[in-house]
Amino acid sequence: MGLILNKSTERQRQLILFIARNYEWVTAQELADYLDCNIKTVRQDISYLEENYADIITVEYSKQLGYRFYTMDGRNVLEIYLNWSQESLFFSILSDCFFGKNTSLDYFYDTYFISETTLKRQMSLINRTLKKLGISVSSSTGQLKVKDERILRFFYALFIIEKQSIYEWKDMDMNQKILFDIIGICEQYFNINLSNIQKNIFSFFIYTSVIRSSQDKFLDFVTAIPSDFEQIVSQSLKILKHESTFDVFLTSEAHYRDSLQFVYVLFSQLADHYHSQEVEGLTTHFIFSISSKMKVDEKVLDYQGIKKELAYVSFMNDVYPYQLNLVSLRSELNAKSIKLQYPIFYDIVSQSLKELEINTPWIRFYKPLLISRAFRYWDYKEFESLTKIKPVSIVVSTTLEKNHAEILSYILKQTFQAKIRIVGLEYEKTLFNSKETRDSLNKVDIVITNHLFYHDLDNVIIVDDVIENNRLEAIKRLIDGILMKNTEQGLE
Repeated sequence: MGLILNKSTERQRQLILFIARNYEWVTAQELADYLDCNIKTVRQDISYLEENYADIITVEYSKQLGYRFYTMDGRNVLEIYLNWSQESLFFSILSDCFFGKNTSLDYFYDTYFISETTLKRQMSLINRTLKKLGISVSSSTGQLKVKDERILRFFYALFIIEKQSIYEWKDMDMNQKILFDIIGICEQYFNINLSNIQKNIFSFFIYTSVIRSSQDKFLDFVTAIPSDFEQIVSQSLKILKHESTFDVFLTSEAHYRDSLQFVYVLFSQLADHYHSQEVEGLTTHFIFSISSKMKVDEKVLDYQGIKKELAYVSFMNDVYPYQLNLVSLRSELNAKSIKLQYPIFYDIVSQSLKELEINTPWIRFYKPLLISRAFRYWDYKEFESLTKIKPVSIVVSTTLEKNHAEILSYILKQTFQAKIRIVGLEYEKTLFNSKETRDSLNKVDIVITNHLFYHDLDNVIIVDDVIENNRLEAIKRLIDGILMKNTEQGLE
């Protein structure tokens, strides 16, 4: 969606997504590099967020460390993203084109009070973004032009999800039960099973299709529909209504048959993936890999639950192989939380997905989603062994004053969270003291120092006065290795 926006709003959007994905300190220069702008602009954007979303987010600033972003209790940075997208002119223009609200370009001028230059610039950005989907907006009429009607329906359903919450039906409230009834019928007919999140997404697919069919926009293929399928779906499909006028959407036989065809093809293709040997093989391999690494019985993972998630990503990769923004972001946030609270589980599932990538490379695009979904299908009793894994013990030793030792300790705690436990701080260190010191340092997992007095110990990592990113990566690899070893010992 990025290129739909002008440079300023796209940059702000990227900043919001960056905040959602990162909990560590970040300097203004690092943000400027990431956002491809200057430091002054970064500070202006951060000030804008602070001023307009103070009830959602707070910003901590340190001259040495940079910025760190926090969300208020009970709030989520996604609220900023949703608020922004709902109010965005660029999303509004595209939505109006989809619904055919504009009879001419004058509609946009009168509705949004924008100039001809502004409108054409935004339409140009929309066209550049949607070119790969075969979707464009005419700069002379404002009408939506589509090469593949089915791709448009997938795109716009996911676009709606981006523009609001996946769980916020709003204008669709009256139709939600009907849509879920249709999905339930399809699940039974095709012998498949969807999760609640998948049901929400597929409801948007059906609803979007019904809207387009009612506008005399039809699919460019014809599929024979079994009579028994039509008989059980037809009644529900025909009573879907406009929320504002309460008029039935599908007012002609052509409207009805077009959406009926969309629903049948949608679920028959999903069923093909759900019952395929590829998905069965992926599910078996995935569960075996996780359970063998955890040294537990395969039964602690819900086979059918994992299968429907793999069937879903396999289906989406086949029919609409484009990354989803907000849906993916939600998965990233869930996966990040799992990484912080259950690092061993996260690492093992990540390794198992890496194995699947060897023969199924596309699956890497769905890594956060599958990590967060696998977490839901794990027997909660088995998490006891993960939470009991002993964190990595660390001593911080520095030649500088106490404040420096505390800063290094703080950076490590913020970077590695629950993975580590700081058990000792040394400061103003001038020499290697005694055998007692050596023995105590040998009992901890890692010693972080800015000096060479402990160079002959096996568990020492030497850093500069301020730990550079490459050293943090080296420390991370060592911590993960120790945690994995502790896990293997704890699960034996």
